[in-house]
Amino acid sequence: MLKSILSVTILAVMTATAGLKVGKVPLDTICLNDDAPDSVRLAATELQKFVEKASGVKLSVTAKPDKTNGVIYLGGHEDLLEGVGREGFRILARDGNLYITGHDSPSGAIFGIRNPWRRKEVYNDQLKLGAFGETGTLSGVYRLLEDFCGIRFYWSGDLGTVIPDRHDISLPDNLSISKEPIFNNRFVWLCDFNEAPEDALWYRRVGFGGVAPVQIIDYNWFFTNRLKDSHPEIFALVDGERDFGSKCAVRGGGNLCYSHPNTVPLVAGLIN
Repeated sequence: MLKSILSVTILAVMTATAGLKVGKVPLDTICLNDDAPDSVRLAATELQKFVEKASGVKLSVTAKPDKTNGVIYLGGHEDLLEGVGREGFRILARDGNLYITGHDSPSGAIFGIRNPWRRKEVYNDQLKLGAFGETGTLSGVYRLLEDFCGIRFYWSGDLGTVIPDRHDISLPDNLSISKEPIFNNRFVWLCDFNEAPEDALWYRRVGFGGVAPVQIIDYNWFFTNRLKDSHPEIFALVDGERDFGSKCAVRGGGNLCYSHPNTVPLVAGLIN
C-alpha cells in the first residue's frame, strides 16, 4: 500500500515538473493570434508535437490564454523585432512567459512563373507550407527545439529525426536570442513540396528557404553566348576540344572552364 502511494506521489511530482519551463515557471500553453499566418500555425503544431515527444507533456494551443504567465507567445509582437533582419526571429523570456516571434509573410504560396518554381514544386497544400516567403517564427521554434531539446533533423521523416528524452526542458529566465539567415536564398532544386510533405517540412526544419525565387538557371547560356566568340579560351576543354555545345552536359549551349583565371573576371564584367 505504502509502495503504491509513493509511486503515485512520485509520478504526480514528475508530471508537475516535466516539460518546458522558463526558470521555475512551467510553460503549458501556446498562444497565437486568430489571424496568424499559416507558417505560424504550423510553428504551433511543430512545437506542440516535438515538446510532447521529448518530454511527454502536451502543450495546449489557444488564442486567448486565461493566465498571466506560463505562456508561449508565437508570432506577432513586432516590437521585439527591432534590429532583426529579413527572415529573422527573436526568442525572449520575460515575466515567466516565452516569446518566439519573427518576420512572417502572409498566408499563401510564393512562386515563380516557370520551372523550377511551379506551384506544386514549392508549396504543399495540406501543410500550407512553401519554399519561399518569410517564416521567422517557424525558424525560431526549430532553433528552440535544437538548442534546448537537443532535437536534430538529419533528413526527412522519422528515421532522420533524433529526439532525446528530455523530462525537464529548462530555459533561462533571461533568455534572449536573435538571428537571421546569412544567405538570402537557400533554395534546393529537385524538391516537390506537394508530393512529399515530409521533405517539405525537413526543408524548413534545417533552414532552407528565401524571401522569393531568384531566377539564375538560364544565366549560363547568357554567359556562353556572349563569350564564345570573343573568349573561346575560357570554355571547357574536353578531349582536346572546346565545349561550345554539349560535351560536358546534355543541356547544350557550351560550358565554361571555371578554373581558367580569366573566367571569373569576364563573367563578373557581364553581370556588372
